[in-house]
Amino acid sequence: MTQTTFTETSSATTTAHAFGASAPDAPLGALEIQRRAVGPNDVRIDIKFCGVCHSDIHFTRGEWGEIPYPAVPGHEIAGIVAEVGSEVTRFAPGDRVGVGCMVNSCRECENCEAGDEQYCLRGNTQTYGSIDRDGTITYGGYSDHVVVDQDFVLNIPDGLELDAAAPLLCAGITTYSPLRHWNAGPGKRVAVVGLGGLGHMAVKLAHCHGRRGHGAVAVAAQAGRRAQARCRRLPRHERRRYLRRARRALRPHRQHRQRGHRHRPLPDLAQDGRRPRQRRRAARAAAYRPCR
Repeated sequence: MTQTTFTETSSATTTAHAFGASAPDAPLGALEIQRRAVGPNDVRIDIKFCGVCHSDIHFTRGEWGEIPYPAVPGHEIAGIVAEVGSEVTRFAPGDRVGVGCMVNSCRECENCEAGDEQYCLRGNTQTYGSIDRDGTITYGGYSDHVVVDQDFVLNIPDGLELDAAAPLLCAGITTYSPLRHWNAGPGKRVAVVGLGGLGHMAVKLAHCHGRRGHGAVAVAAQAGRRAQARCRRLPRHERRRYLRRARRALRPHRQHRQRGHRHRPLPDLAQDGRRPRQRRRAARAAAYRPCR
């Protein structure tokens, strides 16, 4: 990985057109922001598509702590390389590329040297709302272009449309990571609880992992989700079996059993005269009660 060192904040900038918020209660609006000039290791990308993540809403509303305004969100960026720095070797103008949630790190700590820049001990630089190593504030993909260090830019294959590639850079890796961790593949079946933004991505990825064997099972409360998932409805006995497994995995006293405290009472379930089975049913009912 190329070591990037900044000695001072560059005064050379370029103007970019963007959509952002000027205050926590302000709607997104058109504005102009300043991007840094292309450095030796930088890639300037003309943004063609940017995914919309719920994190963008939390960020622009200031719900995750104090942030610098104006705030320009967007961390699922797909576009075309327009310009590269003098020391860039991996990309050339015209390449199809993407940028995810992170655009820099210290490159010196043990985690960075191990290839785990997301765990940078000095704090990684997020795609928006962070102070970069040169002292500038990062702005996200709700913009016409972005300048990113080459080490945090990804190639997008020619056979993958840019609009379809953008969500893979956040929702895709979020669901792909656990599938890899648990060795999902042929002969295994994956149950995906909920078919929202992440859930539908998990179903697609799990299906690809198990093409030569078992696939994915989507557990959804809304009937309309089945059409969105484009999957067949399981027989009633199979649906019950997967629901039982999902509940068993998520019920609140599972952590006590995993730690060896099988007979340890739950903190919120005092000995009230009910049998253990009745108390467990009450705990499950409380856990699955819809939020109001």
